[in-house]
Amino acid sequence: MIRKKRKSLSIIALLILLNSIILATGFIILLNQNINTLKKTAQVQAEKNLRTFSGVLIPLLNSNINNLDYFAKSIASHTTDFRVTLVDNFGKVLADSDVTSIEELENHINRKEIKGALAGKKTTTIRKSTVSKNDVMYYAVPVKIEGKTMAFRVSMPVGTSVYFTTDVRLRMIISICIIFFIILIFSLFISFYIIKRIKKLTKAALEYKKGNFNYKSNISSPKELAQLCRSMENMAAELGRLEQVRKDFVSNVSHELKTPITSITGFTETLLDGAIEDKDNAIHFLEIIKSQSKRLSAIIEDLLSLSRLEKDSQKPQMIKENIVDLSTQIFNSFLQNAAEKNIKMEIHSSTDYVFCMLNFGLYEEALGNIIDNAIKYCPQESQIDLKINLINHKERTKVQIIVEDNGNGIPLEHHSRIFERFYRVDKGRSREMGGTGLGLSISSHIVKAHNGNLFTTTRQDKKSGAVFVIELPVVAFN
Repeated sequence: MIRKKRKSLSIIALLILLNSIILATGFIILLNQNINTLKKTAQVQAEKNLRTFSGVLIPLLNSNINNLDYFAKSIASHTTDFRVTLVDNFGKVLADSDVTSIEELENHINRKEIKGALAGKKTTTIRKSTVSKNDVMYYAVPVKIEGKTMAFRVSMPVGTSVYFTTDVRLRMIISICIIFFIILIFSLFISFYIIKRIKKLTKAALEYKKGNFNYKSNISSPKELAQLCRSMENMAAELGRLEQVRKDFVSNVSHELKTPITSITGFTETLLDGAIEDKDNAIHFLEIIKSQSKRLSAIIEDLLSLSRLEKDSQKPQMIKENIVDLSTQIFNSFLQNAAEKNIKMEIHSSTDYVFCMLNFGLYEEALGNIIDNAIKYCPQESQIDLKINLINHKERTKVQIIVEDNGNGIPLEHHSRIFERFYRVDKGRSREMGGTGLGLSISSHIVKAHNGNLFTTTRQDKKSGAVFVIELPVVAFN
């Protein structure tokens, strides 16, 4: 069964949809809140107006007692919005400004505001008019006419308040709509602005995927996307470097393996072609084959060691060791090799006891590789020094184990790559010296496994020579 590919919204459509929904929701909530606020304001104002009107009219009732209905109609004759009604204690309408014949009006005894007034309370109610369907406020107060308690009621539509006229409401709705569309357009503009830069980042990712690590997005704002752009470009630069390292590694490992294999194959074929009959030459050829086999085996063993160090996520088993004694012991084990080239070896330590957590075998291999390289590449009658110094980085005490020689040194442009697998400063001379080209890379991985750092630098006295520094955390001084 073939599954249909689900269609997904583009980021542009999604942003437009989300912006529209959020703004529309906010618009409706704001509009509704404003209208309700204005309604409440209008109701308060309408009630104040009715209280004022009733307060003015009630004292005039007794002076117009003979013609109350005419009095009511004359008061409200100037406007149809304002209504005056007088109801006796049985609910009968005695006067009303809105109807021609009060006999047509039904009994008002059950009207809430009338009940309240007849009970001696000033009462306000709001209900929809049966004629205009608008909200009307009724305000009734008890009055005494000829010794009888009656209800005097005044009313007006809530919407006629100066705070909530139909015109005001319309203008408010139009204003909010205009603001809504301005915000929507501005929001979409910002969205498109950001989307354009996201597309640039997407293109950059695609270019990096193709191997074009030099591609630049040139995004300067907003700040967060500019930071992301720089991070991606830094990552691309690192990937480009790693890609070059990978290519160099493939090329170097192929060459390193090809050389002994070619020698083994060539001399084996020579022996098979008849040279085996010449005993002296046969022995010489076999010695070469043996030597190249050992070299090939060493390369493979170092590659396996390096692979194990890179893949092993677990820290090696370590115990507390005196780094001074241990480093001195390893350094002295190379005295015989150095003596063959008349190389002077000296040890300088600022302390006798500095303890670090170490795996003896791995540390011996790491420091040994560095010392062995120094002896191989230093000229006759040179000097190699082992220095052990305490330092303090950000209140964490560390120890530096420094191997320093006065040979030709390492050019600065090679410092950043010297610990790569098979990387050689002088390829021809390096191969003549033997070795696999993996020693420093192995040493670097071992030191990192000890939570330390291995790096190369120049001599502080500015003289020629190589300086390798192993930096390890200190756990104790005794």
